[in-house]
Amino acid sequence: MGSYQERLIDRFLKTGPLRNLPLANAQYAYREGRSTETALHHLVGRIETQLEAKGYAIGTFLEIEGAFDSNSNRAIKEATTRGAFRFLTQRLRGLQRKPARIVGYIERTIPQLYREQFREHFRMTPTTYNRLEQRLAPILQGDIGVKCHIPVRKQLLATLWLLATPDSYMSVGERFDISKSSLSVSFMRVVQALNDIVEDVVQWPRGDRLATVKQKFQRLSVLPDIIGAVDGTRISIKEPHEDSLSYKTYKKKYAVILQAVCDSELVFLDCFAGYPGSVGDIRVFKNSDLWSEVQRDRQLYFPNEEYIIGDKAYLLH
Repeated sequence: MGSYQERLIDRFLKTGPLRNLPLANAQYAYREGRSTETALHHLVGRIETQLEAKGYAIGTFLEIEGAFDSNSNRAIKEATTRGAFRFLTQRLRGLQRKPARIVGYIERTIPQLYREQFREHFRMTPTTYNRLEQRLAPILQGDIGVKCHIPVRKQLLATLWLLATPDSYMSVGERFDISKSSLSVSFMRVVQALNDIVEDVVQWPRGDRLATVKQKFQRLSVLPDIIGAVDGTRISIKEPHEDSLSYKTYKKKYAVILQAVCDSELVFLDCFAGYPGSVGDIRVFKNSDLWSEVQRDRQLYFPNEEYIIGDKAYLLH
């Protein structure tokens, strides 16, 4: 078969039957959001779950070439349920033990937290959290592919705890009654969901909102036409394996930089992240998406010669 025919068949499979009617839930090829990487991640997750429980994991591997041409699904299934394999599986299942975890933390403890306690743990108020959960629920519902369905609230609260604290996957998993592997997958799903909605949440002020922001800044500072304040912060990370010196800050720690522009009520108007911790604020600013977009169309961002303010690290422009 020529490469042209292969591309046609590949395109047909990507847009047709295997995409809309997968062979099984475990199918990873030709399904949106799934790949060889996620297949391996979920497989490793299942193995980690057994190791956490001090159990065992048995895998059956088939040589790819010709395996699915000459063996039916029924034959493969029957081969795994007879003889030594069946005996070993039944034997090991009796040795599994679920690791001890806190039960009912979400259902009983969190509802009793005071507003400030909740904010300290999750970096947002209960009201903001409820709005966020409602927004992300349609995205996070359903089977995550590692084990059974995990409630949206558990996925979101556990991820927010990980983001807001230095706690490990193990300790957060014990607190929220979720395995490390399932927590890892939930974390990636929540972060992806947050990225999906960021453009609807973090927006530059325009129209009536622009006028309101300017008025509030003027009441605080007396200066007219301010629409934002810019600054950078450094987010601590582990020492990178490559080019670690670039990420080392003047405090001798490793970090990446988050640059943010906020209004007078500390609402984010623009975010830019990822530069190594050793880079100066002004260099990050001049390499940010905001800088590039303003150079292309200043009128779109500052229609009446408005401006943003910053500390002495930002030169006057």
